[in-house]
Amino acid sequence: MIDLFFLSKMFVGDSFKVISNNAWYYKIKTPNKYGKQLIDAACTIQALHLFYQVFQIPDYKTKMKIAFRLFLGKNHLNHIM
Repeated sequence: MIDLFFLSKMFVGDSFKVISNNAWYYKIKTPNKYGKQLIDAACTIQALHLFYQVFQIPDYKTKMKIAFRLFLGKNHLNHIM
């Protein structure tokens, strides 16, 4: 499986968190809580879908479903987007 740094920071267990565009994400600091963009979540889902189509690795499909739950209310606001 391809271990992508970006995905490893957005997926922790069965949770998905978009990285904020409000400030740079530094390795030794806590990521910013605000400034998250839904377009980043949508693009991540599209990329995971492509990864799954090309490599047929089930983990990509699982991550795609986890990320999509953000739109269904599994987010910091607990609201459907």
